[in-house]
Amino acid sequence: MPPRGSGGRRTRRRYGRGGPVRFRALTPATLPDLVTLFEPDRECAGCWCQFFVLPGRDFGAGWGAVNRSRLAEQVEAEAEPLGLLAYRGDRPVGWCATGPRSRYRRLARSPVLRGVPDVGALLVPCFFVAVADRGDGVADALLGEVLARAGDRPVEGIPRAGGDRRPPADAYLGTERLFARHGFTVLDRPLATRVVMRHDT
Repeated sequence: MPPRGSGGRRTRRRYGRGGPVRFRALTPATLPDLVTLFEPDRECAGCWCQFFVLPGRDFGAGWGAVNRSRLAEQVEAEAEPLGLLAYRGDRPVGWCATGPRSRYRRLARSPVLRGVPDVGALLVPCFFVAVADRGDGVADALLGEVLARAGDRPVEGIPRAGGDRRPPADAYLGTERLFARHGFTVLDRPLATRVVMRHDT
């Protein structure tokens, strides 16, 4: 991802029924937009993108307000943005977390990535799309924008194996088919339901 100062407003081609999508990096200035997106969703308003960052005990103990405060601190402290927001007009409609594998400490120690060496790639561990905009290409648009901003840097994902249908509990991971559409190739299948994929430029 570029430095946070280059987050900018960008509009790409039209995606689905809802019209064009533009993107901004998560910064202190755009954090209120992420709050607007997350607060109506019970899971997001408890997690605040800490599930892959914190040990399980700390994550559970911080569910809700504490995890939200942790995210705000991370946004201030990290030189590299924690992800991208997607907008239609001024309305935030989607989110994609991304960053170096070292940021996601819990995930880096998990069996999912154990068989895949860390090559300094950007990792895309999760997505969230507003209910009204689901099924309308927002996650697709976000992943394309991550690749556009990554330049020569490889990008990795840990999607659910298989097609676009998936249990709601796994929707945040994206799907193997989504990543394959963007040119990602399979590196490992550590679990029956999980695949590790990479896009090399």
